[in-house]
Amino acid sequence: MMKLVVFDMDGTLLDGRTILFFARAFGFEDEARRILSGRYSKKERSRLLAGFLKGVSTAELMDVVRGIPLMKGARETISELKKQGCKTAIVTDSYDIVAEHFRNELGVDRAFGIKLIVKDSRVTGEIEMPANCPTPDFCGDPSICKSEILKSLAEDFGIPLSETVAIGDNLVDFCMIKAAGIGIAFDPKVKVIEEAADVVIREKDLRLVLRNIKVI
Repeated sequence: MMKLVVFDMDGTLLDGRTILFFARAFGFEDEARRILSGRYSKKERSRLLAGFLKGVSTAELMDVVRGIPLMKGARETISELKKQGCKTAIVTDSYDIVAEHFRNELGVDRAFGIKLIVKDSRVTGEIEMPANCPTPDFCGDPSICKSEILKSLAEDFGIPLSETVAIGDNLVDFCMIKAAGIGIAFDPKVKVIEEAADVVIREKDLRLVLRNIKVI
């Protein structure tokens, strides 16, 4: 019986990628796509992309965030998990300010992301990246280690890893999908995620998660 479900954010809880919504809104989409497709480590990529947000106000950021669509079935799935007494969390290599917004909107228990540094209500262009990855080469030196956060959450809640679920769509989710009791590849973007997962969901509807796990 599963007692903790951890969701990736971009492409899993959200139908799209946060940085591209920001890039379109603030006029750096071409540069963002070039960096995303370039041969950078994930940490380098995160630092470069955050630099384009320098000077943007938090009010402007949140105007964009409120327009990012939830994945189909996200609200119903979180609601059902909560109703059954299951703990939930968002773990993303996007920004903490965005993860916190959707944590509040959906009623998720915890949220973790890259800290976007703000001073006087404006983004400085700098970030802080938590939880160094113990195996950086495999995941491309990620800006946040999702498996370490999953383990920390399980410990905080007093839940064995065998009773956790991790849901993600991309390479940065590999380690937490492998570490969880049940790993779910949701609309997977890379083959290795499918191979790592216990369950693969190809349809973009999070309600299908509920068919594949048993919770408290």
